[in-house]
Amino acid sequence: MTRFLTYLLGGAIAVAAFAATSARAAPDGAVDPAFVDAVSAWLAGEEETALPALADLARQESDAAQVLISVIDKTADLQGPWLESLDRDARIALLRQPGGLSGTVWIAASDDPLARAWQAIWSVDASFDDALAFVDLGEPRAARMALIALAARERSGFAAAAGDPRYPDTMEMLVWDETGADSDDAATARAALPDGHPLKGKVGAGWLAEADLAAPLRAACDALCAEDSAACTATLFEALGGYRSILTLGSPVEALIPTRTFIDSPVGRDALLRKLAATTGDRNGLKAKLEADGQACLVDGLERIGRM
Repeated sequence: MTRFLTYLLGGAIAVAAFAATSARAAPDGAVDPAFVDAVSAWLAGEEETALPALADLARQESDAAQVLISVIDKTADLQGPWLESLDRDARIALLRQPGGLSGTVWIAASDDPLARAWQAIWSVDASFDDALAFVDLGEPRAARMALIALAARERSGFAAAAGDPRYPDTMEMLVWDETGADSDDAATARAALPDGHPLKGKVGAGWLAEADLAAPLRAACDALCAEDSAACTATLFEALGGYRSILTLGSPVEALIPTRTFIDSPVGRDALLRKLAATTGDRNGLKAKLEADGQACLVDGLERIGRM
């Protein structure tokens, strides 16, 4: 990646961190030039430079670095080839603070509100209030991810949680799962959705072209398959598994990296491709499907990151 692009990424991160600091108190250290440089390098795919720098800042008690490196540690899609090449001991030494058999995530003892929110949702005792706390912190993707995690743990109470004004309207289907997809309330809610919304039936081209949730798909396709980005976006949507599977796409920490900056970056695109590869154990079948849909460009991307 060029130095000019690194400069642009760094500028976007610094502006976002300043805005977050004004609006919702970004973690301390978010505007530290060393942190901004490390994040810029990480977004460019330069893990060997970025991750040791973030680890050094975490050891210096930078809340921003501790939050980001902890989320990277917990999120396989964010882990690139250099990090994957390290042995277990080296990974633990890089990503975690000493303690126990496998180290401890950096945010384990942090008092930062965002760090506490992540600690809470990683706990098996996480609550709906813990999940919705991310909304208060300006982290909509994390809130969606947290609610999906609660559903995966078979937590009951979605219908009641949906009465909280913080509950995302993008997550109505989790309420329907609990109350019954054929219930009158679910039918009424689906009927109110615009035509082409994937929760109403077959996803429409207009929704894929305009919905914020589909922005990561469009960004990846604009970069990888520019000759027919719209067709690529539709293929990606289906190959990833549809609506529920795209809810967790986007910036891992919005207070530190705006979603637009993340999805337009090399690491953002590669994270999406890793998620795509993880949808199946049959990579030959995935390759055949993508090529049959005219999206050999996505196959090229998967091959580049060693997932095909």
